[in-house]
Amino acid sequence: MGLLREIEPSLQNVPVYLLSEAEWPSNDNSLDCLAYTGPFLDVAMSDYLLERGRWLGEGFATVLFLDRINCGMENLLGVLLHELAHWSLFAPRISRFDDAYVYSDLTRRLIAEANNERKLVELSLPPWEDHGLDFVRNGVHLWHRATAICPEIKPFHLSYSGPYYDCGEHVWPALMKDELRDLRDVPIRSIREHVLPNKLLPFWECLTAWWHPIAAIK
Repeated sequence: MGLLREIEPSLQNVPVYLLSEAEWPSNDNSLDCLAYTGPFLDVAMSDYLLERGRWLGEGFATVLFLDRINCGMENLLGVLLHELAHWSLFAPRISRFDDAYVYSDLTRRLIAEANNERKLVELSLPPWEDHGLDFVRNGVHLWHRATAICPEIKPFHLSYSGPYYDCGEHVWPALMKDELRDLRDVPIRSIREHVLPNKLLPFWECLTAWWHPIAAIK
């Protein structure tokens, strides 16, 4: 946790919860990933953490599937920074009541669709799904900040591009060279408030131009 805060100082006052697979009360074994971070994971685990004296308030929570992560500090740190890039894009929450409302609203709509016997159509999602341009951008920033503390870490350790695009992680830092320097001290959650580097959006659009969503059947 201390290393994460050293890399990303804006985490100094943010609780960080690193959870093992054994602590995650989910029966979903379909997740083929090294770690999981959700927008409400901290809230979902709050009672569990409170009972063990670990709850310090809402913050960054992630579940690590340690048996899937290769040995080495660089690999573990890369996974953590990948998940932190996800968390950095979650909208700040006003209260837990907002979270409860989102969940209940989603549940009501699903029940209504089921009761009306409407065919539930699977969403047509691109291969990068929740690994879009903002995610990649924040991932590159986190990698760059980490190199000052752990020089051995490489862009591929964060897997912010390779699995989702026809492009390796090493390409992106060159497109963001000036921004990495100029926004070095900007909190990671505020990066997307700044104008994109000139070459970044056209490059991303070229990578993703081939994909067209399939229209949902209603």
